[in-house]
Amino acid sequence: MENLDHRISHTIADFTQQSAFLRRVADVCASQLLCFFFGIFVYHLILIGQNGVPAWMFFIPVVVSWLMTFALEYLIGRKRPFQELGKKLSVGMLWIPPSFPSAHATIAFSIAYILWNFGISAVVVYGIAVAISLGRVAVRVHYVTDILAGAFVGTTVTYLMIHSML
Repeated sequence: MENLDHRISHTIADFTQQSAFLRRVADVCASQLLCFFFGIFVYHLILIGQNGVPAWMFFIPVVVSWLMTFALEYLIGRKRPFQELGKKLSVGMLWIPPSFPSAHATIAFSIAYILWNFGISAVVVYGIAVAISLGRVAVRVHYVTDILAGAFVGTTVTYLMIHSML
């Protein structure tokens, strides 16, 4: 399974790296789109509101999902693709934690689930979450299974917490 995961991940990254345009799109998706998405999340919760439920409560599932992912990254300890290949990192990272699962995917899918439950188009919110996640693969920061696991953690934890809060 790992070889298939590596082959698919490297194929996505190699294809993206062949085009200056796709490289730029991948860089934006991998490193900047999550900030934009988080801004949409904050705007929606604070300025629009959610039927009397305090806005800060919707940050809790995102934070808990991220903390679970952070713990799993260090428990599992998987190297990132660029590290295993001995390549230079093409996007900025404050620190380089282990790879599995993807914290970006976790946060993106957690936010997507919350926004979708409050009426924003699933195509839009999950499209953004997928773009963020695939961008991480395209710049060799994650493998496909990293983003799938991150999506699972973000969605599952958020689902369980939202449904227990409301």
